[in-house]
Amino acid sequence: MSVVEMREAKKHIQQFEAQYGMSLSELERQGLPENASVEAHEDYNRWFFWQSVLDRQEKNSEAVMQSGTTSLG
Repeated sequence: MSVVEMREAKKHIQQFEAQYGMSLSELERQGLPENASVEAHEDYNRWFFWQSVLDRQEKNSEAVMQSGTTSLG
């Protein structure tokens, strides 16, 4: 688990959410507009990447927490 990666991912995700006024899941439901710029497509790819990093780190963190709880009980 990397706290640094989680912080960095959250920072990038928050920037994209502020820029686009929605979460990644909302954007994926709506889809990019047909006339979306190349930059918007690149932002989507970077946003998806950072969301994946955060999801992976949160999953790893939960696993560590559960294994710690199990070994204590």
